[in-house]
Amino acid sequence: MKLRPPLILSDGKTILFRWETPPGGEAFYFRLIDDHLNDLVPRINLDSPLYILHMEKLATMFVPGKTYIWTVEVTDDLSKIIARSEAMFTYQGK
Repeated sequence: MKLRPPLILSDGKTILFRWETPPGGEAFYFRLIDDHLNDLVPRINLDSPLYILHMEKLATMFVPGKTYIWTVEVTDDLSKIIARSEAMFTYQGK
């Protein structure tokens, strides 16, 4: 499974996290942590391969130049994990 680089929208307040769905993927679990392993977005269940982060909710937690880690797990129709990926990104600010 391939995670696409996070996309900061032109408003500077929204980040899109996207990934390619592997065959058989039915549900998605997304998690976002900082470089000290603190949960910014605890593991949540999604129905589509997209998570939209609205910065107003976490504005004080995002620091320009700091590294963050996001993880996606994909399950099949029997709730078995069929893929897992994680990626790091550095928030550049806006």
